[in-house]
Amino acid sequence: MRSTVAAAFALLLPSLVAASAAQSECLQSKAKELAVRSQCGDKKFLLKCFQTASDLALENTVQDCLTRAGCTDKAAASEASYLLTLCDGKSDELRRREREEALAARNNVRAVDAVAAATTTTDSASIETGAGAGIAARQTTTAATSSSIGPCSTETITAVTSYYEGKNDYTVQTKTTSVCNAAYFCTRDNDGNDLCMVRQDGMTLSGSIVGIFLAIVLTAIIATVIFLCCRDRKEQKRIRARAEAAAIAKANAIESRRPEASQAARSMSQNNHGPSGGPNPFAG
Repeated sequence: MRSTVAAAFALLLPSLVAASAAQSECLQSKAKELAVRSQCGDKKFLLKCFQTASDLALENTVQDCLTRAGCTDKAAASEASYLLTLCDGKSDELRRREREEALAARNNVRAVDAVAAATTTTDSASIETGAGAGIAARQTTTAATSSSIGPCSTETITAVTSYYEGKNDYTVQTKTTSVCNAAYFCTRDNDGNDLCMVRQDGMTLSGSIVGIFLAIVLTAIIATVIFLCCRDRKEQKRIRARAEAAAIAKANAIESRRPEASQAARSMSQNNHGPSGGPNPFAG
């Protein structure tokens, strides 16, 4: 029985070695295409790693290259399985993956020219814009890591890879985005340091007390203003009434002095003239 198993294994071993060697040769010959098609990791590092791969455990080698290039373990395993399908000739898997890539490209990128103008090119070769070159462009965005920077916010490092279909040129840009935690209100000082305060969306006890106190003070101020206005109007009425009474008294006094003045004038006239109307002989 053991001899039968050993014989079967001896027959299968050359075919396994030949298949692994073929895959290794495929990996080295298509290193540039595989590096460009990878949706995570640094493209230049992947290119060098694929070109120097010679291990028979090819999937583990590819996965190790992806991990060292910056992919997560889960993404590296998925990418390694996909990239090896290029050498296995699994057309159905390739077509499915290309459809997924096209859908992701449509969702992530609307204007490749604008992104290409804003990104810094790390490749020495110049990359033409999509409109000028007439070549379809594709961009993939891969979230690399997320780390907490203090209690205020979380920092997310996103790797954006842009390359052109039909050309092996590509650019890789790393963008850092800081997202404030939901429980805090975040801002920055003049030195760029993060500042945060605990967010209070609801009314607290201290806020209620301050609100009630301000309402009482505002009510007291309004009542005081109304009282002063009413008292001023009452005082103005009293002053006007007093002035009117003084004017009436003065007018009455003048009217009462007029008959006395008229009587005195008549008396003086009678003293200066006689009874017959002539001059008074005793006057003067």
